[in-house]
Amino acid sequence: MEHIAKENMSEVARIRASIEIECVALHNLSLFSSTGSHDIINAKYKNLDAHYQELRALMGDDESISAIVAIYNDVV
Repeated sequence: MEHIAKENMSEVARIRASIEIECVALHNLSLFSSTGSHDIINAKYKNLDAHYQELRALMGDDESISAIVAIYNDVV
């Protein structure tokens, strides 16, 4: 049981790191909107949604949303 919890924690950490990368990219694209096409921005949001779905499977809906919002707020 403890082994499963450790695997989930490292998976959560990996997903959180990926979410942070996407949030930084989205923030940077918004700063330089002339360089960020709609296709690129949409791709970043789709990636963020995919990470949310992974995180949701491990943590549940409310905790996942809170985690993403906290990460985004840290980036911005």
